[in-house]
Amino acid sequence: MTIRYYEGAGVLREREISAEQTLRFVTYTEAHFDDDGELERTLLYDGPRLVKVNYYRSTHLDETKSFHLRNYAGVPFDIWKTLSSVGGYVWEYAYSFSPSGELTTLSKVLSDDTERQLMQIDLDADKRVEQITKYYWTDGKTLRYVFEYDETGAFLSGYDSLYGDHAFLPDIKDSLPDPAFYEYGYTLPRALDATGIPPDPH
Repeated sequence: MTIRYYEGAGVLREREISAEQTLRFVTYTEAHFDDDGELERTLLYDGPRLVKVNYYRSTHLDETKSFHLRNYAGVPFDIWKTLSSVGGYVWEYAYSFSPSGELTTLSKVLSDDTERQLMQIDLDADKRVEQITKYYWTDGKTLRYVFEYDETGAFLSGYDSLYGDHAFLPDIKDSLPDPAFYEYGYTLPRALDATGIPPDPH
């Protein structure tokens, strides 16, 4: 087991810091890697407080849930499973649990080859779509726009994270590199036109 630390939320090589440097940051991530170098879990801290645990190598949900409640009681957690990988894009499935271990939401998340999240489909416990969220990044690590859609895929609202204001999709859509992707909730990136959204795991 190897433990590494990263500035902010997530595991990005260019943001790796030492254990001593974590004292300088309000938010940081503690990442646990197994003996093969595979990411096993991450712990997200807000100052001295652990606020979220993510598990990536789980084979049995109940076993991971029991492990979490023994070791990190009172902290919410997600269990992630890879659904598919196509042309550098990865679909993952996230089971989100409350601090007491109750399943709260399910999500399908699409990320690109730089691990930036592009699309998230949130489902209820019965696997019915509740909301879709899409993200636009101006470069490798700067999130600019967040767009939300209802369960039918219709646009609801947009947010400009750079200016902290509303983003009106009709006004900015044509300036985006893949405008069709953002026009409708269920549309996939242009590179994935020939594929579909993967089914839920059994």
